[in-house]
Amino acid sequence: MWARVESDTVTKIYTRPKALSIGDVNYPANIFSIWTSAELEALKIYEVVVDDTNFKNQEYYINTNQTFAFASGTVTATYGTATAIAIADTLFTAQDETDGLGTEGEVATR
Repeated sequence: MWARVESDTVTKIYTRPKALSIGDVNYPANIFSIWTSAELEALKIYEVVVDDTNFKNQEYYINTNQTFAFASGTVTATYGTATAIAIADTLFTAQDETDGLGTEGEVATR
């Protein structure tokens, strides 16, 4: 992932290589794979460093969207604080007991 930076602010995120125009010049998508970091940075395009410190298992948490910041020549993507998903046991119902699937009130799925 790459980011375009203008006036020390991230203005565009490129999640995959794509052709782009900067000023009056068109660049092919392969600049992302064949150019050096220094060549891309001359165009104000920086590789994004992802900070997964706050990223949690999506089965149990709702993660925030990434936010992007530029400082000291580095673009960093970070996650905010994840929110826990409420989890509760599923119990057998009276109908489940009638159908022979289990005893009403007992845990069916943890």
